[in-house]
Amino acid sequence: MNPVGAAINPAHLSLREIKRLSNITKNAYVQERYLAKAYRKVTEELGSGTIPCEEFFRRMNEELNELLRENSSDRRSIIDVQNKLEHMASAYDEIIDMGAIGIIERLKFNHANVIDLGSVDETGSDVIVSHVLQEVLQNRKKYLQQGEGLETPVFLVLEEAHILTPTDRTTESRYWINRVAREGRKFGVGLCLVRALSPLILERSPRPTT
Repeated sequence: MNPVGAAINPAHLSLREIKRLSNITKNAYVQERYLAKAYRKVTEELGSGTIPCEEFFRRMNEELNELLRENSSDRRSIIDVQNKLEHMASAYDEIIDMGAIGIIERLKFNHANVIDLGSVDETGSDVIVSHVLQEVLQNRKKYLQQGEGLETPVFLVLEEAHILTPTDRTTESRYWINRVAREGRKFGVGLCLVRALSPLILERSPRPTT
């Protein structure tokens, strides 16, 4: 068994995942717009090697300050984004690790790679699971198409899947679970969901015979 750990590096997360962790809701259009502008600028710098991953939050704050100077009429929204990013860094300090390597690099072949989310809240678990599913699927595609990426087929088991795919709201995990379910097999990615049975189903189950 290989305990992978639940550490995430925000510099490796998508814009959707950053929005989820920072609690920028879908109807906060102005906040989303400024977060996206700062995110695109900072991720370009990360991709080019201009800044290290450890500078992610600092550079995000600097870019938002620059946007604040250029767009004073949206001052409240931009400051809200800064506050939400600061809260994200504080609220998830147990799992945010600016030095953490990517999930693919942490996997070991011929091992059960286990991510323990027992101490992570539902939002954090949702982001971590969606990130892992996305990275595994995309890296398997990349290997089969380009010869680079994740060279070994992977079988994913998600326990407590009913928490990640609730019926009353959408989640990031639900989107990537559906993607893996539709596309995974042809790229060597299997998926098993372990869900709790509802009381109604349990009541209808036949009693065991002796």
